[in-house]
Amino acid sequence: LDELGRYFGFSIIPQKAASSKYNVSLFACPCMHSQMAVVRERLKKVKDYSRSVVLLPEPDNLIPLLSEIGEVTEEFNVSIGYPLKRSALYSLFSAIRQCQETKRDTAYYSRDYLKCLGHPLVKNLKLFEDTNVTRILIHKIEEVLLGIVETNLSGSVFVRLEEIEHCRQLYDLSLEMLKGMGLQLGYQELKEAVVLLHSVLFKNWQGIKNFYEFALRLEELLSLLLAKGTLGSYPLNLKMLERMSEVVVELKEASFRQEEFGQADIFEIFANKIENEMISFSGSPLRGLQVLGVFEVRSLHFDYCIIVDANESVLPRLKVFEPLIPREVMISLGINRLEKEEEIQRYHFRRLISSAQQVDIIYQEGPEKERSRFIEEFIWEQEKIQGRVGVLPVCKVGLKVKAIAKKASIEKTPKVLEYLKGHVFSASSINMYLDCPLKFYYCYVLGLEEKEELFDEPEAKDIGAFVHSLLEEVFLPFLNTTPQLDQRFKKDFWERLERKFEQDFSRKMKSDAFLLKQILRFNLESFLEFESQRQVKKILALEKMFKRKIRLGCGSFLFKVILDRIDLVSDKTIILLDYKTGGRDIFPETKPD
Repeated sequence: LDELGRYFGFSIIPQKAASSKYNVSLFACPCMHSQMAVVRERLKKVKDYSRSVVLLPEPDNLIPLLSEIGEVTEEFNVSIGYPLKRSALYSLFSAIRQCQETKRDTAYYSRDYLKCLGHPLVKNLKLFEDTNVTRILIHKIEEVLLGIVETNLSGSVFVRLEEIEHCRQLYDLSLEMLKGMGLQLGYQELKEAVVLLHSVLFKNWQGIKNFYEFALRLEELLSLLLAKGTLGSYPLNLKMLERMSEVVVELKEASFRQEEFGQADIFEIFANKIENEMISFSGSPLRGLQVLGVFEVRSLHFDYCIIVDANESVLPRLKVFEPLIPREVMISLGINRLEKEEEIQRYHFRRLISSAQQVDIIYQEGPEKERSRFIEEFIWEQEKIQGRVGVLPVCKVGLKVKAIAKKASIEKTPKVLEYLKGHVFSASSINMYLDCPLKFYYCYVLGLEEKEELFDEPEAKDIGAFVHSLLEEVFLPFLNTTPQLDQRFKKDFWERLERKFEQDFSRKMKSDAFLLKQILRFNLESFLEFESQRQVKKILALEKMFKRKIRLGCGSFLFKVILDRIDLVSDKTIILLDYKTGGRDIFPETKPD
């Protein structure tokens, strides 16, 4: 008021000094969900919800808040916008954008490609009479790319849309599963569905040059989701679709719609546009508990007030960077926007708590969370008035979590014992049992396997398998003879390395594949140097498996071992070689039961 008075040239003096008969309680919480739990518990003690308000400066936390409030009262009004960026529609757009940004020429990064296809709004499209068909088709695409089913696309980190569209094995696998479900479809129908999804989600977004083209592509996507999707089943999704459609119309009618932009710039400008878009809720402001934002509480009075998310960067919420007008330009023009925005939010905060009888202020406390400057100012004022520190105690909130260690035990039934007696044990299976008997049971007895994931770079087991296979190939011609590690051998060795690496790893990796190749080459050069100094008379075996029964105290068990190589050296000593590309196994200090 003083600043406005100076601006207009006269003094603004309140008719009477504001009284401070309100009581303030502070609650420090470890996370967002514990904040909402405090709101729920505090609301249980409220008798008149019509004179109560929950101030929510962070709209992103609206849904968790409503889930907690719903347990206390059914009568509440929400007069705060929900961010459009939190919608399923926008998350799908973000997935589409990510695909365009990470693609290499015409090949898409498989992880982002699968994320886009696996989006709930996509995989639940009713492209056929039975919605299960679309889900099955997308799951089969995932299995093909992850290598669960062996095809020429298995494990591809980058994949071209045409390769998937013409993958006959994909459609055969899908038709086989659909037939088992009693659904009769044809190869061409499934292919048309894949082409449609590729067109709407990927091809349409390639090479867009202006916002008019962008709006048409987005409109086509929204039309498909509305006509064939599940958007109509959820009222909130319809609200989001309505607002997104309004944005599309704005872009189609914009004065710059035909201006040429780069694809990345178009995506970025649209994302900035959505960043500020809100979805309004309809309700009655005259009944029940009120859930309001900072600017919705202006000129309103409540007896009981709960303020949630009272942290810096949230209260006050100040947008430092403007995409169009830099802050330095604003200051040079005498427009001090940030300070005015902070003063406005401070005024609404102070006016709201001064008009209430009880105020609960809840905030997150942690290494990356700091309580609002408004709270610090209020505490400092109260400490100056009372002449001492600690006038406002803070209630430290925590969620009681009682973790009960559940010891899983598997009974060794006669069938399990019979299986174990016939099982062929290996070094890896013994190591797994020593590490975790339950894991051994799941893996070897039940036959469960971990689902393979696409990887940015090969794992240790993949590199180990690669090296073992390579060395077996190059030394196979010298079986039962003396190995000749001359220049001809080395030339053939490095050529095989290049071909095999290209076949096994190149299509599964990004541009950093050459780093792995260089590391492999460096280590293999050291290996060949060591081999050339050894006096090997004959290679007796390569990747040779041996099986033998070993009698133990509880019976006889069959064990197997695979020796990477067996050499006969010049002094007639037989040497067993075990190639190691990783760490050594850790043996137990005590004998297991």
